Amino acid sequence: MASMAEGEVRYRGPGWSGTILVSLITSVAAVLGFHWAQVDGLVPTPPQQPEVATPTSPEDASDARDEGPVEVPKLAGLALDSARELLQARGLRLVVREKRPDTAVAVDHVISQEPLPASMLRAQGQVLVTLSSGAAAEIPVPDVTGKTIEEATRVLQSAGFKLGPIDGPATGERAVASTVPLAGAKAPSGSDVALNVAVAGVEVPKLLGIPWFRAKKQLEAAGLKPGKVRVGYNDDRDAWIVLRQDPAPGTIVETGSEVDIVRNEGD
Repeated sequence: MASMAEGEVRYRGPGWSGTILVSLITSVAAVLGFHWAQVDGLVPTPPQQPEVATPTSPEDASDARDEGPVEVPKLAGLALDSARELLQARGLRLVVREKRPDTAVAVDHVISQEPLPASMLRAQGQVLVTLSSGAAAEIPVPDVTGKTIEEATRVLQSAGFKLGPIDGPATGERAVASTVPLAGAKAPSGSDVALNVAVAGVEVPKLLGIPWFRAKKQLEAAGLKPGKVRVGYNDDRDAWIVLRQDPAPGTIVETGSEVDIVRNEGD
């Protein structure tokens, strides 16, 4: 074997133990290097799987409906269930406001609505409806003839009716002359009863300037009676002519009331 020159260093490969040590160091360094690369953001994080949307129920779908205005459909004449389904299809809600008798609309069918058809309403808005409870029971109309309007109103309402139109004089003391429907006739409970009114009591006729015997007949024809009859004197009037009367002509008094007279002196 050739001898080494002076100062020459000969490299000797690692032995078996050195090889193992080098491999171990390399592995540790690789692990540590990968870890710190992740910490420093050098190695990208594995991509995450996209989230899968959970299916929505029909109720959730209606809540997610566009919140723009919705046109209100016509509900009059529809059954309650049909009206509710029609509104739900448009994202609206039905609310029953009241039920009342109606002879023209079947039971549990829509009589009226609010808002009116073709109105614009926000999504999930409420539509108030009035439903029919069917035809009302018929009851006899009470007799209110001769009563004042106030008295007649109380009697009608107590019997289950409503006050209808009033026909007759608009002022003064008035009494009921008749009703429509007539007293005793049967009408649906809750319906209107119209009143025909007239001036209450009896109007005192004008007796001044006519003979006493004629004045007496006029009083009796009006349902009144002669009261005190006194004698006066007036040269410008014929004998037995009525000079004064009390109450005055045109006064409204109760039937059977008395009218006092002053007649001119006669033979």
